[in-house]
Amino acid sequence: MKEDSWEQVVFLDLHTTSAEGGLFSIPTDEGKSLTLAQHLGAPAILGLQASVEGTLLGFAQTGGFFSDEVHLPMPVCVAFESGQNDSQQAIFRAACAVLRCMRAVGNLGSHDLVDFMETIALPILTTVPPVVHFRYAHHINENDAFKMRPGYVNFQSIRQGEHLADDVNGPVRAPESGLILMPLYQAKGSDGFFIVS
Repeated sequence: MKEDSWEQVVFLDLHTTSAEGGLFSIPTDEGKSLTLAQHLGAPAILGLQASVEGTLLGFAQTGGFFSDEVHLPMPVCVAFESGQNDSQQAIFRAACAVLRCMRAVGNLGSHDLVDFMETIALPILTTVPPVVHFRYAHHINENDAFKMRPGYVNFQSIRQGEHLADDVNGPVRAPESGLILMPLYQAKGSDGFFIVS
C-alpha cells in the first residue's frame, strides 16, 4: 500500500472498551480511512463515527489540530479499539495496530518484531465480517440509571426485542436484530450500546 497519495497526515486514535471482545476499527469514511482500517487486522465498522458526538476522531477529521497558518491535507482518521479496559492483551493489540499502521503507509518494513507482535496480539476473528455497518445507537444520560444486563460481549448476536438492559423506564430491548457493540459496563458513558450488522 505504498502509494504516493499517502503523503499526508494519518491520525490513529487508540481506545479500549468496558466489555470483552472489543477488537475493531472505526474509519471516518469509505475511502483511505477504510483502506487503512482494513490493514489493522480487525473488523471495520462503517458509519459509527458519525453517530457519536464530541470524539477526538471527529475533531481530527474536521482539521481541528490545524490552524489557518498550517495548510495540510485533511488527515486519514481511524479509531482502533484494542480490547477490554485493563487488559494486558489490549496493550499489545494497540502497539500492533500502530506498527501495522506504520507499515501500511510505508514508514515501516516487514520486520520480525512486527510479525511476532501480530502473532501474540491479534486473534483470528473468523466469526465477524471484515466490514460491518452501524445500525443503531442507544444514547443515555446520567439520569437514566442505565444498567446493562450481564454477559454481553462485543459482536455477540442479539435478536429484536431481546432484553439487553434496564433504565428508569424499565427494560431496554433491542430495536432490531444484529450484533451488539460496546455494551456499557462502567459508570461513565453516553452510549449504552450500539447495534451493527
